[in-house]
Parts: sequence; structure tokens; C-alpha cells
Amino acid sequence: CTISRAAASYVTEITQGKTAEEVEQMSFEDLMEELGRELVMTRPTCATLALGTLKKGVHDYHMHKKADEAHYPALSNETSTASS
Repeated sequence: CTISRAAASYVTEITQGKTAEEVEQMSFEDLMEELGRELVMTRPTCATLALGTLKKGVHDYHMHKKADEAHYPALSNETSTASS
């Protein structure tokens, strides 16, 4: 759908250079305002699909990372050493 493609393109532009935490904090309401609420109001699911998918991916990444660190404590040490 045209709205989902346009929204996905916009989301890729506004998320470049952002941290995972910044992406997680992004608001669906703000996205809809930026896209033009009157334009996307008839298809809000399409308008927020890309941001929702990205936020879910970031969330899943963090959950898997925490699970891996809990099962393999050495990974936690490698990660903290690498980021120092």
C-alpha cells in the first residue's frame, strides 16, 4: 500500500543515526502527525507498520541479548570490554 511504503521510507530517514533506545522511545502519534494525520487516518495500521516492526526488532534484540548474557556470562564480559 502506498501509505505503508511512504511511512517506511520516512521511518528509514528519521531513524538513521539514532540509538536503539531512541528508536524505542519514538511515538506512533508523532509519526502520524509528521505524515499528516488527515492523510493516514483512514489507514493508521499501514502508517505505523514500519515503525512498529522496527521497534519490535529492537525490543527482540535486547531480549535475546539479555537471555544470552544470562546463559553465557562470558558474553557479558566480552560486550562490556568491547564497549570500553
